[in-house]
Amino acid sequence: MLFQDSVGVDIRRDRVSMALLNGAFRGVRLAAHDVYNLDGDRPIRENLSAVAVRLREFKRENRVGKADIFMGIPEHLVMSREIEFPLAVKENLRATLGYEMEKYIPLPADAVYFDYQITEEDRAGNRLRVLLTVVRRTDLTPYIDLCKTLNGGVSGIEAASTALANCLAYASERRAGAGRKRGIAKPDDAGSDGQDFSGIGLPVPELAPAFGLALRSHWTAPMQVNLFPHEMRKRPGRIGYYVMFGLIALVILGGLAWGGGHVMRQRMAVKDLDTEIKRLSAEVAEIDRLRSRIETAETRIEDLRQLSRGQEPVLDILRELTQLMPENTWIQDFSLSEKGGRINGFAESASELIPLLEGSPLFRDVVFLAAITRNKDGKERFSIGLQTVPPPE
Repeated sequence: MLFQDSVGVDIRRDRVSMALLNGAFRGVRLAAHDVYNLDGDRPIRENLSAVAVRLREFKRENRVGKADIFMGIPEHLVMSREIEFPLAVKENLRATLGYEMEKYIPLPADAVYFDYQITEEDRAGNRLRVLLTVVRRTDLTPYIDLCKTLNGGVSGIEAASTALANCLAYASERRAGAGRKRGIAKPDDAGSDGQDFSGIGLPVPELAPAFGLALRSHWTAPMQVNLFPHEMRKRPGRIGYYVMFGLIALVILGGLAWGGGHVMRQRMAVKDLDTEIKRLSAEVAEIDRLRSRIETAETRIEDLRQLSRGQEPVLDILRELTQLMPENTWIQDFSLSEKGGRINGFAESASELIPLLEGSPLFRDVVFLAAITRNKDGKERFSIGLQTVPPPE
């Protein structure tokens, strides 16, 4: 995290190593370090009391305020085992491990502190590979008691071997570049490829676990095991977030102030463009109205042309029907298409219309299309279909 301090405390039987890291825009920086020798023959609690004293002095000497503290314990206290589960147990993995702890570790669940990390998820094979890490409660209790005496609390406890693995992964990533794909290292693999800490500023290799511990505040480490009980962990500090948001706000305000004049000029130019657009829009609208009238006229002309291109002259047909129909006959509807003509209307005697129409040289195949009916005035309603005779060429 930006502008966040963190301290890694690697506790061994005969020494304690401390590393102070500062987070900044350019990455993590080793700001201070210390290696303090312990008497390996003294009881563990006496040595841990000495560690507490030295840690307070280290923080005071380096003016460390609210820093995240991560503590490393000797790897011989920790047991690790890789286990496979069906993928379905993923949602309740911690509870499953608690229930089945004695199947994998020769200790009951209530006698240990444990954490786990998913190392592989095979959806095709419906399998889940998990790295289980366990420590006896009796072995971790002295370290927990040490954590309770430290002002500000402790963020995590893990084995020195996992911290070393994280340090090696970080150094390798720095050498290869941030784009390198990172895998999950096993604790037993730490240093298997040679302990190369070039590029991260470690003066001595003994500081590597402490450096890896402090990295947990600044970098997403491949090993995320934390044996410190969750309810005792220090809540993550938010100072870095506040500072980062404050800097972002200052940058935004500076940009607004710098661009204010430019924005005003742009607005004036946009206003002039809007005025010109309105003037041109009126002219375009008038042109659109003229275009619409022209298109309407063209459509009407084309309709007349289509009528004149027909196989029979429509005017001649209408004239013939007018001459043939008796005086007491009214044509209500007349339609003409390529399939033929249709006449609907009323007559005193509809049956007389068929011979009249058949006798015309313009019509043939004259038939009633529906039964003749009478209206309330006694007129016969008719519907006649006919075919027109094309004029001679």
